[in-house]
Amino acid sequence: MRHGGRVAYMGLNHPALLETFFAAGSIGAAAVLVNPQLRQAEVEYILGDCGATTVVFGQDQRENAAGLEAELTGVRSWVSVDGGGPGE
Repeated sequence: MRHGGRVAYMGLNHPALLETFFAAGSIGAAAVLVNPQLRQAEVEYILGDCGATTVVFGQDQRENAAGLEAELTGVRSWVSVDGGGPGE
């Protein structure tokens, strides 16, 4: 991640939400908060449109992340706040 990049967080309230938000700001990146109640197609549009290269997600969004991993080739890093990757 670098200055001017986009870091997306999709998930419910979790300490990682604030960590992601402030960490992005500290390196000059923009934090994009994605509503966890959106459907996969809506999340795909938001992540593609904002140009996120890193997505942080919670356990509740693991299924969405697994489905989007192959679709969003611009996202280089998928980070689970609970450990493991999208499909694990």
